[in-house]
Amino acid sequence: MEAVYRGADLPVSVLRPSRVHGPGNAHPREQWVVDRVLAGQRTFRLPHAAGAGNHPTAAANLAALVLLCAERPAHRVLNSADPGTPTAAEVVTAVAAATGVEVEVVDDDDGDADGDVSPWSTWPPFFLDTRASRAVGYRPAGTHAQTVGASVAELVERSRSRAPAPARHRATGSP
Repeated sequence: MEAVYRGADLPVSVLRPSRVHGPGNAHPREQWVVDRVLAGQRTFRLPHAAGAGNHPTAAANLAALVLLCAERPAHRVLNSADPGTPTAAEVVTAVAAATGVEVEVVDDDDGDADGDVSPWSTWPPFFLDTRASRAVGYRPAGTHAQTVGASVAELVERSRSRAPAPARHRATGSP
């Protein structure tokens, strides 16, 4: 598809985000941490915790890049990701901190079956090169830790407001 867009008569910016997070996300990866923290988990054992990672992209950062591209049309392909290269451990810690809870992330490099595999535990790590985005004047709204709070607050509220599902009874023919 990118090749088709590059050949278009109108200037088209192709944006490549990674692991988008933000309020209203239909499949929030942060739920993985929120559920565990709300259940009382305070230690996360992640494989390659200090080095594994899969670059998150805040919806606010992606929106800032979209706006820039709309204001300065051109043919280009740009990666969109949160500033820096937050590891799986840093992402889990930031999501937990946004719930108001401090957690410990422990390296589980032995691949213990009892360890956790987070949505960011990609090994080798996958981080996007965003130099081209910055070169056209892109200014991110914030880092992952600065932007994840709004989606985490939404997830915590959803989790706390969920009423238990009503019990379902099978008709057995008896009163």
